[in-house]
Parts: sequence; structure tokens; C-alpha cells
Amino acid sequence: MFSKSFKLFKIFGISIELDASWFIIFFFVVWTLSTSLYKLNLPGITFNINITLSVVTAILFFSSVIFHELAHSIIAIKEGLAVKKITLFVFGGAALIDDEPKTPGTEFRISVLGPASSLFLALFFFIFSQIFENYQYLHLPGLFLFNINLILAFFNLIPGFPMDGGRIFRSFIWYISGNFLKSTKIAAALGKIIALTFVSIGLYSIVITGLSGLWLILIGLFLYKAADGSLKQAQIKDTC
Repeated sequence: MFSKSFKLFKIFGISIELDASWFIIFFFVVWTLSTSLYKLNLPGITFNINITLSVVTAILFFSSVIFHELAHSIIAIKEGLAVKKITLFVFGGAALIDDEPKTPGTEFRISVLGPASSLFLALFFFIFSQIFENYQYLHLPGLFLFNINLILAFFNLIPGFPMDGGRIFRSFIWYISGNFLKSTKIAAALGKIIALTFVSIGLYSIVITGLSGLWLILIGLFLYKAADGSLKQAQIKDTC
């Protein structure tokens, strides 16, 4: 992943890019919004307005992901770490930070700002949806963006390293033990257990309901590989 990416723009000196795989999830979000949320809740909506509203909502959703990653990146830069780019891909977004945090406090501050920014956006879109409660073409997108940012915040707090929650967990273990590599091994082990739990739930869902669990399986496999890769990177750093 990230083998082929398209540069969009720069903000605060950070390049914002799209991985080729992102177009899969963008199409999926637009398709889901147009065939379920808007089609079912806006009777009489025309095809053109439906697609336009779905595309705009999807863009705002992925802008929320960029906002989440920018929160990580800005605090990382303030802590003296270089951030090369933020890439959107099929499983969300990732900020490419040059090095690991130097202290557990730095790790905690960088990690917690992402979910905090998503909670801020959830509050913003909730207020927006309530202001325009009587205007469904604004209320429904606001409500969707409220819910999706709330989900994004709490999903990222799951302690599945190297997700935000897993990094927050590592910062606590690191602070207690004083050992970066040991804390990474513990966080990565927990991350792999959570990843395999996702895979198991996904397999169960496929057996019971069909393909609805496929996404959980893919996320679980991605997280497992990411946890293993982060651990190997930490081991290499420890030997240098």
C-alpha cells in the first residue's frame, strides 16, 4: 500500500496524498450514502441531487480524516518530529512521521490529539445538524458526519497497536517500565490479539449473514500486519 499515490495539496508543509486504494472506499461511501441514507430518507430526491449530496458528504467525511491526521501531525512537529505526508487509503488515513516519539509523554500527546479532534468534529456536526433540523438536505449530512466522527474517535481508541488507542496504551507501559522496546512488544501483542478478534468476528459474520463481515476481516489482517511491522521497526531501532 502507498506504492502509488496522488498529491492533492500541502498544508503546514505537509503533503496530502491519495493512495490508489482510496478510490475503492470513496466509491463505497458514495454508493452507500446514495442508495441508503439519502434514497430512503429523502423521498422524491432526484438522481443528480442524490449523487451530488453523496459526493459532497463523502468529501467532508474524508476531510474529517485529514483533520484527524493533521492533529497528530501538528503536535508531532511541535514535539520536534518531521512529518512528510498524510495519505488517505482504503482503511482510512495515516501520517508518515519520520521517527518514533522520544518520550512516553510525547507519544501520549501525539496519539490522543487524533481522537480528540474527531470528537471536536462530532460536536461541531451535531450542532450543525440541530441548527438545520428542519432542512433535511443539511440535517441528514450533518447527522451522518456527527455519527461517523464519533465512531472514528472511539474506534481509534481501541488499544489495537499501532492505532491511536494502542499507542496511548504503549505510552502508559513505556512510562511505567521505562523501556521502549518492552512496551512496544506488549502493545504489539495486544494489537495482534485485537486484530485476530476482528478477523474472528468477521468470519462469524460471513457464516451468519454473508459478506458483511469481509470488511472486518480485511481491517483485522491489516492491523495484524501493521502491529508486526511496527514491532520490527522498533527492534531495528533498538539495535542501532
